Formats: sequence, structure tokens, C-alpha cells
Amino acid sequence: MPIDLRDDAALHPEAPRRASPEKRRAMDSAIDQLLSWDVIEPSTSPVSFPVLMVRQYDKWRFCVDYRQLNAHTIPDSYPLPTTDSVFNSLTGKRVFSSLDALRGYHQLGVREQDRWKTAFTCHRGLFQYKTVPFGLRNAPAVFQRLMDALLGELRWKDAVVYIDDVVVATHTMTEHVVALDTLLARVSSAGLRFSPAKCTFAVSSLVLLGRKVSAAGVAVWGDRAKAVLDLPRPRTLRDLYHALGLFGYYRAFVPNFASVAAPLSQLTQGWRYAKVGERYQLVGSDGVAASAARVEISWGDAQQLAFDTLKAAIATPPVLAHPDPTRPYILYVDASKEGFGAVLHQVFERDDGPGAAEMFPLDARLLPPTVSKERWRTWLLNDRLFGPIVRSLEAGEGATDEWLVEDGVLVRRVDGVLALPDAGVPFILRAAHDSAGHFGFSKTFLRVPRHFWRPSLSVAVRAWVRHCAACISTKVMRRTGELEIGKDAAL
Repeated sequence: MPIDLRDDAALHPEAPRRASPEKRRAMDSAIDQLLSWDVIEPSTSPVSFPVLMVRQYDKWRFCVDYRQLNAHTIPDSYPLPTTDSVFNSLTGKRVFSSLDALRGYHQLGVREQDRWKTAFTCHRGLFQYKTVPFGLRNAPAVFQRLMDALLGELRWKDAVVYIDDVVVATHTMTEHVVALDTLLARVSSAGLRFSPAKCTFAVSSLVLLGRKVSAAGVAVWGDRAKAVLDLPRPRTLRDLYHALGLFGYYRAFVPNFASVAAPLSQLTQGWRYAKVGERYQLVGSDGVAASAARVEISWGDAQQLAFDTLKAAIATPPVLAHPDPTRPYILYVDASKEGFGAVLHQVFERDDGPGAAEMFPLDARLLPPTVSKERWRTWLLNDRLFGPIVRSLEAGEGATDEWLVEDGVLVRRVDGVLALPDAGVPFILRAAHDSAGHFGFSKTFLRVPRHFWRPSLSVAVRAWVRHCAACISTKVMRRTGELEIGKDAAL
């Protein structure tokens, strides 16, 4: 791998960072291992970059701060696949294998005349890499290009690769064996190796990029869900950035993510990263640079509720089905002051033969005890939105890919959710809020869309919670502004 620098590059040596006895022991162990692998060698380079020991779960990870080198490196623009494109390529597949490159980038060599540019310094002296280290600007692009070339025609068809993570996915076991044999033969001829301990073959589900993938769809990995539940509440701006980054990666699993996370996102307002000299630093609204690890954040009930709601939603998420381009899509959108969002649903084929009703069992428990099905049906027929749909379906005058009528109740095909008539909104919200502990908007709203839908449902829930008499009399409500009556021209 070449490391080409800009014409105006002027690298300078950096001093080693101080390290605690614990970090030194971990650093010694890592350097000894890298020497035994023939990955590094002693150096006489005119430049040096400091070693950083980063805590990763229950161990230390050896890293080199290559920010100065990366700033002067000519970038390689080879694209990395998006996580969405990786997961979408697995649609319809039933047999999976995952392969992880042994020691990752270390299987690629650094061009000999460029090795001096990778020199790092620590209490052990000065060393440089013979193979590609982690942290170089172009390492992901170079490795991705190599793996894409090895996959060839298998790529996006029977296999997909994200840097050093390779997944073979096929419809049948016969196809799987052929694809695996082709891939392994190409990898072997290129001299690359996979880690046996990190390979999984011919399974119905596997973990990929922090998510669990199967024929049914994509879900949050159980270990990652547990880590989210154990996440302590942020105390500094750096903690908050880390938490929001983690939550954001799983935002597809959280309904109305922007609105729920708004109290947390608002804490980052006034802060931004700007270039100060040769590096990017955190800068406040006053233009003064600061350290995110030292900026304490304010924390109130709104932030705690948002934090707990996000953790709970990610810990018990739905399974997101793989998209099927041969079937129609349904786009749902919603917006509020905190943000806007959209959800893409799909309609699956329905068999109207014997036993088909079991696909959408109508559970009478979804309706409040004070509401009979007959009363609910009357509300549906009188509803401006749902009435025409019900009458048209029952008369056989038209068909819709979105709705069907079962036992007099309108049911959405894609997920079995009931159409909520306008007259039924108070009954449902009374059950979801008044009879369920008088929780705030987020928790109340997360309960309703699981079983019911109508346009602008979030607006109705927010208004119900905000004007709940019991909540007003027992909770301290946030004051969002006062009406200045004296300035009202009508008085």
C-alpha cells in the first residue's frame, strides 16, 4: 500500500504520550506481539507519532495517533458500501456464512519507501510498520478495493464485503457450497487468510455490523442490546456524543427517533468542531476551544426520560424485514417541532383461501373494554377517512393493497394494525395514558402505533398528554412561553 503525501506536506515528530503503569504493560504486550508477527520493525524515521491505548470493553487496544499524517495524505476515494446496501443485498437469502480476515489490514504490506511515514514512538523506542496499520486514512479504501476484486461476480449476488467482513448468502445450500468454494479459492490464491475462530459457516442467522441478520430480516444483536441497557447516563459532552452515536446507529429501530432524542440533541447546540491550526477542535458558541471530556452537561427529567426511552426501544426492538423490490411500498411520514421522519412499509401477498384469516387474527383485547366491535364499526363507517374505504371493500367495488376488512374492523395488511377512527381516539388514548401510569409523550406514543394508526396520531397523543388534568395537577410542567396580553391589539 502506498502512502502518497501532498506536495506541501511538512511532517514533524511528535513526543510520546505519558502512560500509566497499566497502560505500559498493555503497550509492551502489544509491541511484543506485533514484533512476533513481523508487523513492525525498529525505525530511524525523522517523524514519529504517539501511541494511544484505548479501552475496549475489558481490554486495551493499541492505536497510533496518525491524525497529522492523515491530514497530509492524498485521499483514496474508493467507495465503501453503506450498511443499508449491505443488508439490502441479503434479501431473500436463507443460508449465511461470515468470514473475518485474520489480523485485518496487517495482511497487506506498506510500500517499502513509505514505511518511515508510519513510525510511532513510545517508552520502548521508535518503530515503524511493515504492514498496513489501523488508523491510516486510506487503509479502508485500499482493503475494500482488494476484497471487491477478489469477490468479482460474486459481489452483491452471492457475497458482500464490508472492508474485512465477508458474508456469503445464498438461497440454497447447493448454491452456498459453490459460492464458498469459489471465494476461498480466490482468497487462497491471493495469499489472504481468514481467522477460523471468527468464521461461521452455513447458518440461518449471523451477526453482521452489530446487527443480527436472518431470512426474516434485520434485528439488534442481543449483546449490543445488553450493552445499551447498561449504558450509564452521560455526564460530559463527550459521553453525550458517544451515546447519541450509539443510539443513532440503531435509529431505524426506534419510532420517531428525532422527537424522542430531541432533549438529548438539544444539549449539543452551541458546540461544533472547527479547524484550529492543523486539527479540528471542539468550539463553543463564544469561539473558544474546549475539550468535550471536560464540558459537563445539564441533565433534567426530560433528558432522563429520553435516555431511558431510547435504551428501552433499542433493547426490545422490532425485526426489520428485508425489502422486496417486486412488491409495492407504502411511505408513512410524520413531523413535529423536533424533526421529521419517514417509514417505508411493504405489502406482502395474502392468501384468501382456507385458514387465511389466521394471518391477521383480530384480538378483541386491542379494543378498550368499553367499546364493542359494533360501536367501533359505526365509528369507522362515519369516519371521513376510513368510512369510504370500508364501504368500498365491503361492496366489492375496489381493492386496496393497504387495507382489508375483517369481522367489520379495518386492518392494515402490512402489519395487522387497526385503523383508528377519529371518534375512537379518546378511548384509545385514555387506555394508553390515563390507565397506564400517566407517562409522558414518548412512552405513551410508543404504545399506540403498535396496534392503531391514523394520520397525525403523534399530534393527538401530544395534545392529550399536555392537557391531561391529572398530569397538570401533579407534575411540574415546563413553561414554553407566556401570552403577552398587554400587547394584544384586539384588547
